[in-house]
Amino acid sequence: QSVGGTLQVTTSSSKPLTPFQVSFPDLEKAGSLSTTDYGGWIESFEFPKLTQVTGNISFSQMNAIKTFNFPLLTEIQGNLTLGGTTYQKLPNLKDLNGFSALQTLGGTLSITYCTALTDYSGLKNLIPNLDFTKCTISNNAYNPTLEDIEAGRWVQE
Repeated sequence: QSVGGTLQVTTSSSKPLTPFQVSFPDLEKAGSLSTTDYGGWIESFEFPKLTQVTGNISFSQMNAIKTFNFPLLTEIQGNLTLGGTTYQKLPNLKDLNGFSALQTLGGTLSITYCTALTDYSGLKNLIPNLDFTKCTISNNAYNPTLEDIEAGRWVQE
């Protein structure tokens, strides 16, 4: 199955809810993925069959998110944005292991305000093909430099 345009998930409830998982078990290809979790209730994203995104992936203001699971995603033709600004944090995301199959990124990589993020080892397959002039990694718990990555320091010591 595929979505040609943008698949956007937005929550806005201010009422206390139980955190939940968003899952698209049969989606194999998407134009773009975009999520803003104003309510702060999405704990995980599961895309077990997704292999390609022809546009961008943008996840911001997701206060409950702990895991992304894209085990077959090898290509994002556009940008990958995790986080955003001081009010668009991903404060519970500790690792990027859900992106471990990713090999190709056509646009920019921006990882900002993921205030618990200390493990970038999920990007090991992407790094050899990544243009570091198109990367922004800042205001996270760990912000590895190019030298850190080249030296194999994927996880904060």
